[in-house]
Amino acid sequence: HIEFKTQLTRQPIPEIYGGVGGCGLVGAGNKKHPHNCLKASAGLRLMGQRFVFDGYVFQNLLNPANVGAYNGSAPRPFTHDVNTRVFPRGLDLMSILGSSEATRILKSSGDTNYLNYFDSHDKLAKQFNDLSVGEWNKNLYFSWMYALKSCLKEDGGKYPAFMRTKAYQRKQLNTALASWSELRHDTRLYAKQSYTLREASPPLRKTVSGYVEPNPELYSRLFALTKMTSEALSAKKLLTKDCRKRLTDFEEMLLRLKAISVKELEGGKLSEGDARFINDFSENADLVLAGVDDKSRKTTLIAGVHTDSDSKQTVWEGVGYVDLMLTVFRLPGKKTQVGAGPVFTYYEFKHPMDDRLTDGVWREMLGEDPPRKPAWTRLYADET
Repeated sequence: HIEFKTQLTRQPIPEIYGGVGGCGLVGAGNKKHPHNCLKASAGLRLMGQRFVFDGYVFQNLLNPANVGAYNGSAPRPFTHDVNTRVFPRGLDLMSILGSSEATRILKSSGDTNYLNYFDSHDKLAKQFNDLSVGEWNKNLYFSWMYALKSCLKEDGGKYPAFMRTKAYQRKQLNTALASWSELRHDTRLYAKQSYTLREASPPLRKTVSGYVEPNPELYSRLFALTKMTSEALSAKKLLTKDCRKRLTDFEEMLLRLKAISVKELEGGKLSEGDARFINDFSENADLVLAGVDDKSRKTTLIAGVHTDSDSKQTVWEGVGYVDLMLTVFRLPGKKTQVGAGPVFTYYEFKHPMDDRLTDGVWREMLGEDPPRKPAWTRLYADET
């Protein structure tokens, strides 16, 4: 019994404050206080929530962990309440993952106008930039985020003209945020939500030459993530023969997308087999998803990611209905073509913490009175 207690005292304390432990802000500027709150929230849990680094990022970009008073002007930004930073933004996470565009948007909206914000931001960015490929792939959650990092690069290189525009950068940022929202939705019982410490439609069938959005690094990382998922579930004997085949088929699709992307970037001509693969992609994807119920196929999902106990507000990240994006690209031989394909819609808003939203309620909101889409998406998307 004594040995068991001794072992417990040697365990690390939580790195994300989860709203327990009866902890409140005793005094502004007390540097030891956040650590004490984390220590007070430690305890033995039968099925405790796990550390996820987005919650860790949010925790460290809010008051009183490391960020101080607001030093901007009116109007107050999304993150502001009681003259300090108590709400995070999904853009905080994307900025830490390497999106310069996310950082620019945060600056322009006033969400960085807090004492010590960039000190904390840069420390976090270095911490995660220093991770090795192996560390990024230590579990499925980190591996998913590692795949999203490849959506946020802004280097031009051999990429087509449309992929070098600011509008495209914001579309990619929107895609990463929506995908992360889905990840938080699907792991909401697993991931530990951060708390502020208290102060007292399907794609169209193409009839012309298809085109793959050439991002070979993304497809490569998604392949690694899918393979890791398959191997982990197989090791625990949780995969049926049918599910294993579907994951294997998806791996092959991702490798084919990567190969076609490389060919497009090098200016090579696609083969007839490549063209058939692109034109049949929707049907092949449906085969991979065969047996998955309609509810699980919906993109319209909602997840709460942070709660401020003082204002009694929760930050929600939502994915809406799929939009159709049109883009102009150049085929081998200098022929220009207009392509159409699906793109995520993403929402971020605050809602009373006592009124927990479900996917069903969120879909009703989308149909009746949806929140505004982020203003920065208007560069490439209609506001409606």
